[in-house]
Formats: sequence, structure tokens, C-alpha cells
Amino acid sequence: MKKVLILAAGTGGHIFPALAIAKVLQQQSVEIAWIGTPQGLESKLLASESIPLYKISVQGLRGKGIKRCLFGSLQMILAFFQSLGIIHRFKPDVVLAMGGFVCGPSGIAAWTLRKKLILHEQNAVAGLTNKMLAPFATKILTGFPVVKGFLASKCQYVGNPIRSSIENVAAPEARFQNRTGPIRLLIFGGSQGATSFNQEIPKAIAQLPEVLRPEIWHQSGGQYYDQAVQAYQQAQVEAKITPFIHDMVEAYTWADLVICRSGASSVAELSAIGLAAILIPYPYHKDEQQKYNAEFLVEHHAAILLMHQDLLEGQLISVLSDLLSSREKLLSMAKAGRMLRKVQVAEAIVRLI
Repeated sequence: MKKVLILAAGTGGHIFPALAIAKVLQQQSVEIAWIGTPQGLESKLLASESIPLYKISVQGLRGKGIKRCLFGSLQMILAFFQSLGIIHRFKPDVVLAMGGFVCGPSGIAAWTLRKKLILHEQNAVAGLTNKMLAPFATKILTGFPVVKGFLASKCQYVGNPIRSSIENVAAPEARFQNRTGPIRLLIFGGSQGATSFNQEIPKAIAQLPEVLRPEIWHQSGGQYYDQAVQAYQQAQVEAKITPFIHDMVEAYTWADLVICRSGASSVAELSAIGLAAILIPYPYHKDEQQKYNAEFLVEHHAAILLMHQDLLEGQLISVLSDLLSSREKLLSMAKAGRMLRKVQVAEAIVRLI
């Protein structure tokens, strides 16, 4: 039986694509194990899955001060030896690195033991760990056609895995058929919400003439729900506000236009569905990965890019005025995005490993 060891830890952007691939591997009777961390999201999500999780002690090194870096370096050394032991015992045929701090020490351990190492970079900018591992990798699979920081000759564009339920959403032409009334605006700042979205978007919508006012569904994030409710009340703007949207298929199918961050998974979902978007990248990534992710859709006329400072300066008002005046324009953007879609990506990755 073939064995695959998955390396993924930390955030949903790494964990959910890795889990999608893991499920396809299981369907093909491949034996799987996973290396993660005690504190990462993977510990919670894998608790209900039949996938062995090996936890190693590792955290990031960047931007934490000299003492933190020294301690982190010692952790990396410990994590490397922990990984050597796990890989030696599990004896994988392939090690698949999907992102997170575990990939550094575990990826080097895989190369040391002469295991086939495959990287998947979800973003349009190569992460620090993946850039470090690139010389040791057998293959580099990418979520975008061009990834800054990698040699193009060593990369293969496959896309980012998303849920099959999202892949199966009807095409824009079918969704928009006979749709009338106010434009439907879906707003989400990630699963945790975004304070700037909750504060600034209601103020921008309040400046629109009544004829352009959209129907709004806003995911606030659990801890920011009261903040969002108050902001809409103060702006005298009606909105459906929910702490968390549990069924994104329903939300995407309902919407004509989305305002959201431009994480790799969000960009993949928007293009898979075909949905016009105003993308506001998370502003605190040093490598501006979300800006480069957004540009993929912007260059193909499927989205509008607004930077965080643009939002604070009120530039959202003019962008909304333009987009909310024409459902036909939104349909054109949606169709342009749909042309870029990559489906059954998890299955494609499994074929390549």
C-alpha cells in the first residue's frame, strides 16, 4: 500500500486544501499520516478524521526578537529530529508539504531520508518556508499560474483545492437569469471577521443614493458581531448580519457581488463559481501575498482591487457606485472569473504524487 505523509499546520488556508487532498487519497486506499502542531487548527479538525496526527514543537522565526529567534531556532532543531523519527517509523513513499511552520524541519528531514518531497504553494507569492525547501523538492505545485519567488521551470500550475459543493454551483448565467431588484452584496472578512470591514463598509454604503442601495449579507466574525450591528445602525443602513456563515454555497449562490479578502482559497472559490468581487487584501503580510492573489482576478477583469488604505480613505464609495448601477456588468465580471476556474484540483494533485 502506498503511503503519503502530509505536512500542514496553522491556518485554514493550509489545512483545508490538505484535508481535501487527504480525503481523495483515502478514497484510493492510500495510507496517510499528518505532521502538525499541538496549537494549530489541524489538531481540532483532524480529531474527527481517521488520519493519524503527529505533533511536533515548532513556531515561526520571523519578526519575534532575538530571544524569540534563538528559542525558535532550538525548536526547529528539536522539530527536525522529531520529524526524522516520525518519517523513519512511518516510511512514506511521498511527503507532501502544504504549508505552515512544520514544513521547514519536516521537509528537510524528508530530504535527509531521501524521501520524495512535493510542495504545494497556495499563494501567488512563495512563502519563506517553501522558498527554503524549493531546492530539495522533487516537484513544486502552485495555486496560481505565476508564483513570485520560484523558478517557473520547476513549477506546475494545478490550482487550489476547494470543496466539490462549491465547484458544483450553477454558472453565472443560470444564477442571474430573471434576477431583479436590488443588487445582492455579500461581505466577509474571513472566518474571524475584519474590523475595518465592519466599520468602514456601512459608512460607504450610507453615502450611496437610495436607488443604488444593495441588499446586504455581512459576516462579521463572532467577536465583532456587536461592533458590526452598531456600525450599520449608526449608518442607518439595513443589513443581514451573521457572526459566521455556515453554508457558503448558499451565500455565494445568493450574491451578485462580494467584498472580501483575497486569500488563496477565496480567490479559488470566486473563480470556480464565477462571482464579481471587490478584493481588499489583508494589509499586514510583509510579502503582500493577498495583493498578488487578487491581481490574478483583476488582470482578467473579474474583480476590482482596493487596498486597505483606499478603504479607509473612502474610495469604496465610487467603486460601489459604478458596480451597483449595472447587474449586467457584474455578470460580465462573473463570467470572466468563471473562465479561470480550476476544478477537481485535489484529484489532479493526487495523480501527480
